[in-house]
Amino acid sequence: PMTGGYKHPDEDQMNAALSFAWTWDLQEELWYLKQQANKIPNFNRRWKVLSILIGANDMSIKEACQNATASSGLALLMTAKIDSALFAIMSSFDRVYVNLIGVMQLSSVARIIRRTPHCRIVQPLARAEVNCVADVTDEQLAILEYTEQLVNHNLRKLADKYNHFTPRHAVVFHDLFAEHPVPDATWLAVMDCIHPSDLAHNASGTLLWNSMFSQNRSGLKPERFPTPVCPDASSTFFSGSLGGFFLANTMHDTRDMSVVAQWLQATHWSSIFRSAHATLPTTLFVFTMAMAFAFLASIRCF
Repeated sequence: PMTGGYKHPDEDQMNAALSFAWTWDLQEELWYLKQQANKIPNFNRRWKVLSILIGANDMSIKEACQNATASSGLALLMTAKIDSALFAIMSSFDRVYVNLIGVMQLSSVARIIRRTPHCRIVQPLARAEVNCVADVTDEQLAILEYTEQLVNHNLRKLADKYNHFTPRHAVVFHDLFAEHPVPDATWLAVMDCIHPSDLAHNASGTLLWNSMFSQNRSGLKPERFPTPVCPDASSTFFSGSLGGFFLANTMHDTRDMSVVAQWLQATHWSSIFRSAHATLPTTLFVFTMAMAFAFLASIRCF
């Protein structure tokens, strides 16, 4: 999908992410999800996972690295848009687990560009993509870091605000790339040193999946080839409370207790996106919105 419309809904299924999306595009993405959900029988009776990653394009403007006042204003604007979207999600969908993914450290990308000869060559393209990453001063980088911290602090607060909105809703903040810098240039696309590489796509998808099961919220760090968690019927998602999200007292349909086990039938994230027409009553739908890039990681359990 691209900004300007969804041209292939039968292929995109529940992937509502728009390329070049800003936080103000969230409502359009949510509208698309509602339209797609109407095509799926008993959609609200089934458990869903919704992953939201947005913010890099919002922080591509010069205000993100201009001064503290501009940073605060930008963070407040982004927060208001995401707040509105989360409220709409809580109001529109039942039985949903939301991954609210922290904004990555764009400032670390800028430092990789500085020390990588190839990335310095492609700086003109990078400059057009993100103003505060290519060819910036140390002072501008410090302000960009401040903006990142403000935005992620506000995202944490939003997750706390909407987590357990009802017993059938969870919103969990994932801070892996908010807390840790992008490791090196192998995590960036060769063509522009801004977008993620294939390695980053696969590693990030697996790390996000593992984070959903991790009770140790500070234990995950970027690694090139993480081993995926392989759940069974007793596995639980972290939801900010002891014991996880998929507990018997949060379920209104005992068949949902086997929902995570159904994941084992899929060997690739993209196959989950294409599961919209599945008939199993316990199918776990995984769908995305507002992601700067979709995490498509091969996950195989043996």
